[in-house]
Amino acid sequence: MKYAVMRPHLGDKWYGTGDEREAKESSVAHLVKSGVLVPADQVEKEKPDENKAATPDSNQTQSPVDTKTGQVEAVKAAD
Repeated sequence: MKYAVMRPHLGDKWYGTGDEREAKESSVAHLVKSGVLVPADQVEKEKPDENKAATPDSNQTQSPVDTKTGQVEAVKAAD
């Protein structure tokens, strides 16, 4: 049976969050009970959000960081 990995864990190999794992129900029942694994057919696939890459509000400003010194450089807001 296929399972979706909800929390990272070490099984027969390392599984990270979002991975898919195939195993016998009896051998991973304790992981399903604790919420580490969820049957793959019970997990909705995430649909891409069209607005995820929206630009920030024009009134917001960002403070760039000098990567050499780690200091925040002063930024004058545009009028």
